[in-house]
Amino acid sequence: SLLLLTDGDSITPGPASYHHFWIRDAAYMVNALDAYGHHEFTRPIIDRCFDHQTRDGYFRSQQGEWDSNGQVLWMLYEHARLTGTHHAFESRLNALRLAIRWIDRTRSRNASARERKGLLPSGISAEHLGLADQYYWDNFWCLAGIRSYIRLCRLLDRSTECDEALRIYNTFAADLIATFPAESHIPIPAAPGRGTDHGMIGSLSAVYPLQLMDLGAERLSATVRTIDASFFRDDLFMQQFIHSGLNIYLSLQTAHAYLLLGDRDRFFQILTAAIAHATPTGTFPEAIHPITKGGSMGDGHHGWAAAELLLAVKAMFVLETDNTLRLLSGVPASWFDEDRTIFVDRVPIGTGSLSLRVHNTTLSTTILIDPQPRMDSNAAPHTGHTADTWEVHLPFTVSHAFVDGAPLPTFSAGRSGSILRLAAQRSTVLIQRSTEEVTI
Repeated sequence: SLLLLTDGDSITPGPASYHHFWIRDAAYMVNALDAYGHHEFTRPIIDRCFDHQTRDGYFRSQQGEWDSNGQVLWMLYEHARLTGTHHAFESRLNALRLAIRWIDRTRSRNASARERKGLLPSGISAEHLGLADQYYWDNFWCLAGIRSYIRLCRLLDRSTECDEALRIYNTFAADLIATFPAESHIPIPAAPGRGTDHGMIGSLSAVYPLQLMDLGAERLSATVRTIDASFFRDDLFMQQFIHSGLNIYLSLQTAHAYLLLGDRDRFFQILTAAIAHATPTGTFPEAIHPITKGGSMGDGHHGWAAAELLLAVKAMFVLETDNTLRLLSGVPASWFDEDRTIFVDRVPIGTGSLSLRVHNTTLSTTILIDPQPRMDSNAAPHTGHTADTWEVHLPFTVSHAFVDGAPLPTFSAGRSGSILRLAAQRSTVLIQRSTEEVTI
């Protein structure tokens, strides 16, 4: 479905009324194609984004929307990280430097009755969030874009550009945090001064896909859970503004956020509900009528929804965070309750690709972890923020574990099971379950 929506150097979120290029949708769709190894389709689309950049550094997708600079920077870095081709973007560094300067220059310099100091100005942002406002969505994307630029500069050993961007990042992050609710357990609204409303779904982007956990893990977790408690219906997010209906890609973003926060069960519940609402041909409209279950918004073959489903399925088995690579963290406990063999073949990661074979019985699980380094002579062998330690997340209590025949003496308790930490290398892991009921 996603490949059908690629048009050479363009990608569109639908085949009919949505057959236009939006940087916002492209960021997710390109990332999904890269996550499944279709790099030959994504590079021309990334290069096309520079045709949308104005002389002052603004990547203009739609006028009055301020998230696109961050999305281009993030999409480009993630492509470079998964392909090892960061040197190919060195010629783009000046254009990217203009992009982060545009972000810094565009942020409001003075507080007023309508604007908060340090944030991007009011705009329509992602149009499903509400009327024009200083949306955190825009600011989170641009902050993450600056971080992506910093990481690219470090890979290219460009210390002067890196130092400039780091100063911008730190100032921007401090200004953002200053506008949050004072108590860390209160969720982040859609924009400063707003209460609990459906536009909060935009603030979830700080968790997924951007992983801006340095903004405060407790308040980000509270944001995810408030959205779930307030705006979900039948395990799907119910949008009440413009894109009215059950929204698949916003639901799956919430599922991703739960997975990053370590809640495997809620992740899989939402994923299962989304799959149950697919059409007979395996596609999704942008919004689904909660009563008729038919489409109520947008094209019936929505590219952003397809992208989120693909990314969720990959994340079930292989999930990269800033600090770790998590294996099997989204696989439901029921899959470990019977004899079953799972194959995961050549998933792109920051160092190349990774294959898994998981053979399960009622009392033990054997996992063959097989990383493959990049073989392309034009690609860097080791790219980006790559974990030296990998984690296997299991939904049961482990009694004994062996790695390549040697006992693994320590493993820790997770939210609903056990976490094994391994060296980032080819390994055979034998895991024996505890036969006793243990509450963690």
